[in-house]
Amino acid sequence: MMRKYCLLVFLTLVGTAVRAQDSTRTDSVVIRRDTIVVIKDSVVTVKDTTYWQKSFNGSINFNQTSFSNWAGGGTNSISLGTLVNTRALYLKDKWSWDNTADMQLGYLIQLNDTRKSADVFMLNSVVGYKFSPKWSFSGSAAFNTFFAPGFRYDSTDRNRLRVSNFFSPALLTLALGVSFTPTNWFSLQMNPFAPRLTTLTDNRVRIAQVDGVYVPDPTATVYGVPPGRSIRLE
Repeated sequence: MMRKYCLLVFLTLVGTAVRAQDSTRTDSVVIRRDTIVVIKDSVVTVKDTTYWQKSFNGSINFNQTSFSNWAGGGTNSISLGTLVNTRALYLKDKWSWDNTADMQLGYLIQLNDTRKSADVFMLNSVVGYKFSPKWSFSGSAAFNTFFAPGFRYDSTDRNRLRVSNFFSPALLTLALGVSFTPTNWFSLQMNPFAPRLTTLTDNRVRIAQVDGVYVPDPTATVYGVPPGRSIRLE
């Protein structure tokens, strides 16, 4: 009799625990960027706190052109390039922070000569605070330079002069102002304060034109940076 009584109490407790677990069972569904959690007959919205939207695009391109006994003429060539675009956008209440990066590098091989066909290194960051439906304060920073050396070729293609390189030049532009955005496809930026810093670390890019021919000249002013200096602020 005692065993039956203990078994009955145990089954009662187990059933109570199962019902308690069932009563707290939750279901959830994601709608847009928020999560809707259903507990019994109540609905609770859990606000998404990431506030970030991110994207990445990249590609590698290869192309080969070959001619053989073609009456129209042509030159065999090989081209190789890569492209990367990234973006990270932060949106919360009246604040926004938009960050983008654009990078591209490509080369062309033709007649046993290799030349750079594309070179882009750009970073951009914009912070905004909306004080009205169409107006907002904004601050931005933009940086751009090159990945690899760039050259200028003379008319005979036998002599080449370096005209650019990594951080030669490098441009950093800061801006403070307001922006007007009446529609989704139009925006007007007004920046009364926009200083720019130009950096030049490779003096080999200093060239000058003498009698119609470009020659290396360490005393030349290039990209606005005078000789003997590596930084210009304007």
